[in-house]
Amino acid sequence: MASLTLDVDLSGGQEYSSDTDRMSITDDEVPPSPISSDTSFSDCDSRSMRSASPSSVVSMSSSMREAAYREEYGRHLNNYSEVYRLPADTEELERLHKQHLLFIEVMGGKYCPPMAEVMQEDYSSTRAKSVLDLGCGSGSWRAIGVDLVPMQAADAPENCRSEVDDINLGMEHYYNEFDVVHTRLVSSGVRDYKALINEISHIIIPGGLIDVTEWDFHAYDEHYQRVELDVNELGPPWWPRFLAFAEEAIRAYGGDADSATNLYDTVAGHGSFQEVTYRDFWMSSCPWTKGSEFQMKIGQGMMEDILVSTMNILPFRVI
Repeated sequence: MASLTLDVDLSGGQEYSSDTDRMSITDDEVPPSPISSDTSFSDCDSRSMRSASPSSVVSMSSSMREAAYREEYGRHLNNYSEVYRLPADTEELERLHKQHLLFIEVMGGKYCPPMAEVMQEDYSSTRAKSVLDLGCGSGSWRAIGVDLVPMQAADAPENCRSEVDDINLGMEHYYNEFDVVHTRLVSSGVRDYKALINEISHIIIPGGLIDVTEWDFHAYDEHYQRVELDVNELGPPWWPRFLAFAEEAIRAYGGDADSATNLYDTVAGHGSFQEVTYRDFWMSSCPWTKGSEFQMKIGQGMMEDILVSTMNILPFRVI
């Protein structure tokens, strides 16, 4: 599997490179990138996508927790968006937290390298540094965490706030507020990823940083070639076949399954960002790379994540 990470520094700072020989690919063995140049921004203006409902943004409170969920097929889903169809219950949040720890190992750290510089305290200003995490999930990445259900991190610090919101409806209330905007693997619940990036461009302040990670819902072979399968038949290889059905379900519910493929072009072509740095991370979907203890460990972790996620995707019903 390929996890696509893109970090953008608005300050015009220097580019950086990831740690050598973790799960990145050296220059002489880089596989063909799935990046596409088919990008248009004619529809990405500053007009609101938000509904007229005054309750589109709410702060977390215990009295609202029950209303945030609905039950389908024995699992609890968010009660605000029909686009994002994965559960939001304890089992799924535990999977996301383990996945977060796995990504830290693969990427060589919790944060991209410019983070420390961007978040360094400015003693000449009375304004506190701030981070916005869109689609915060389990709350492992947090400052102000925004998701379709309340964040459930029991050890959240005092300077952390959870907000329930659907980012598809626009985020004008966050404009010009944050030094860092982080989002990871949210595309299955986003109707228009280019519009999301455009919203982020208004949220981030000059000199800020955005850290965006997405996955393209495809499996790749040992030569880094995409395994292309359709949903007109059932048969092995089963993991790529499952992903083909998952991708079709995401599209059917309105998610943007192409965001990872177009990630670099979407951000670099926007015009608001400088020093755009793009990195591919390749992870085995099972522990088959016998020559590397590290990759065997990552493969084992990914296999466990896949086994849980295939069960969690059950709320995607045929429409």
